[in-house]
Amino acid sequence: MNDYSRKSIVLLLTSKFHEMNNTNEQSILILNALIVRDEKLTISFIEKLRILSIDPNNIDALKAEIIVKLCKYNDFISACKSIHTLFKNLQRYENKNIEIFIINIKLLITSKDNSCLLELSKICEKIIQNDTNISEPIIQLGNIFLLLKNCNEAEHCYKNAIKSDNRSLIMMGLAYCQFMEKTPGSSDIAN
Repeated sequence: MNDYSRKSIVLLLTSKFHEMNNTNEQSILILNALIVRDEKLTISFIEKLRILSIDPNNIDALKAEIIVKLCKYNDFISACKSIHTLFKNLQRYENKNIEIFIINIKLLITSKDNSCLLELSKICEKIIQNDTNISEPIIQLGNIFLLLKNCNEAEHCYKNAIKSDNRSLIMMGLAYCQFMEKTPGSSDIAN
C-alpha cells in the first residue's frame, strides 16, 4: 500500500470518527478534502451521502444528493424536491448569508431542467423580495430566464440589475436578450 492510499484511509477513518461522535460538519469537511484530493475515490462521496441519512438537514450532503440525482440518475422530479429542501435549510440556518444562496444557485443552474430552473427562479424571487438592492440574485434570475428561453423576462431582470450595478456582464446579458428578441435599438446595445 502506498503512502497516498494510507493517507486516504486515515482521512476516511478520521471522518468516520467525527461522524460517530456527531460532529458531522467536521466529517463533511474531511470528505470534501478527500473528494478534491482524489476525484476517483468514490468512497468519500458515498460516505458524504450516508451522512444525509443520519442528518437530513446537512447542507453539503444535500448538495451531493442533488448532484447525484441530476447527473447520474436524471431524476429531475426528486432533484427538484431536494433543491427545495436544500434552500429551505439554507433559509433556516443561513438566512442572512446571500452569498451562500447565490453560490448554490450558480451550482444548480447548470442542471438546465425546466422544473429545477423554475424552482431556482422561485428562490431567486424570494431573495429579491427580501432585498431589492442586491443585483446578484436579479442577475441569476435573468440567467435562469435565459435558460428557460424567456428573453423578455431575462431582459427585465437585467434592466433591474443595472439600476443597482452597471457591470459590463449585466450589459452583455441585456444585449444578448435584446439581440435574440430583435428589440428596437438592440443593435445599438449589442454593439
